[in-house]
Amino acid sequence: MSAIWTHKRSPLPAFVIIYGLLLAYGSFYPFEWRAWPAHGPGMPEWPAHIDKGDLVQNLLVYMPFGAFVTMLWRQGLWRGVVLAMACAGVFSLGVEMVQQWLPARVSSLGDVAADMTGSAVGAGFGGLLSQDTQPGAWLARLRAKWILPGPLPNTGMAVLALWFLSQASPLVPTLDIAYLRHELGQVWRAVMAPESLRPPKLAVLLCYQTGLGLLLYTLANRRQSRLLAYCCLACAVWIAKLLVPERTLSAELMAASLLALPLLMIYGSLPPRVMAACSFVLIAAGLGISELSPAQWTGRAVPFNWVPFRAQMSGLDGFENIVECVWPGMALAYLLRLAVPPQHKRVCALVGGLLLAVSMLALEWMQQRVPGRFGDITQVAMVCAGWIVPWCVRRRLPVHPQ
Repeated sequence: MSAIWTHKRSPLPAFVIIYGLLLAYGSFYPFEWRAWPAHGPGMPEWPAHIDKGDLVQNLLVYMPFGAFVTMLWRQGLWRGVVLAMACAGVFSLGVEMVQQWLPARVSSLGDVAADMTGSAVGAGFGGLLSQDTQPGAWLARLRAKWILPGPLPNTGMAVLALWFLSQASPLVPTLDIAYLRHELGQVWRAVMAPESLRPPKLAVLLCYQTGLGLLLYTLANRRQSRLLAYCCLACAVWIAKLLVPERTLSAELMAASLLALPLLMIYGSLPPRVMAACSFVLIAAGLGISELSPAQWTGRAVPFNWVPFRAQMSGLDGFENIVECVWPGMALAYLLRLAVPPQHKRVCALVGGLLLAVSMLALEWMQQRVPGRFGDITQVAMVCAGWIVPWCVRRRLPVHPQ
């Protein structure tokens, strides 16, 4: 898997720098500085109370940082974890000390500890992607058995992982019996009342489920196991939505997962390029419908937001919103690379990216007239950022089994 980063023109150093700048941007926003800290500059202190939402958010946002660091320097699993924790600790401590000049932010050593822990977890995952470690070598053998060879399929696997994260974030399950009984009761009531299904949401999820199923088909090394792999992925999302608090297993998701099965049986016999093109159209349609679907009306109109990430810094909902925007852009770029000849790569990347940016900006602008929705430039930026990633990966054409 680490082959995606090992070629000469690796985009990983640029990813590390860009992600570090994004972390600094989120830590210093809204950039309202004061002349001198209220209690004078000094070492941050431990907080009297740790907010669970802030803790989980810090863990999640620093996990990619740790993964990027350990994959960039490739020092082995344990050395990579130590290196990622050291880099995150220095970076986070510097950020927290600068925050003493920001009245809207609270400097805390608890945030430094959470950031280092998140980086360590991300470094652990990054180390597993390297064949230099024993677990990484085992995963590489498992990947070679089920997934087509080459670095580009790794991007497709990342799309599926990001989609799963968007559905199951923050990945903190509960085993409280009363909570599970309540959730199962809600699922049963939703199944017994099919008239409560919301057609726009069902249409979005059906497009996404079928498109992601076809995307999974483009990765599978064995035709016989593709439908089973989709069923396992759908069941994993169902279970995660049942176990993770604040996530709900909706009737629309269950219906979309089941309705996608016959469609996957039909489209699964198509040639790989045609299958990738169909998946591209379905995910693009789902993205367009989701952008224009009404939401719960708050009773007041919200103007278009031109400040990046302003609406995503209030809690975990913002993190989920970012992931929900990144994976469709990555999926569209990955599928387009499979559907078009390699010699047209640059033209498709530039023209397709421009059309995607213009389309997303138009959809976000139109949301000002959709009840319960408001336009946000962050959505446009995140979809376009997801679009860029697959084009940075070198391609080795996979051989699909006949």
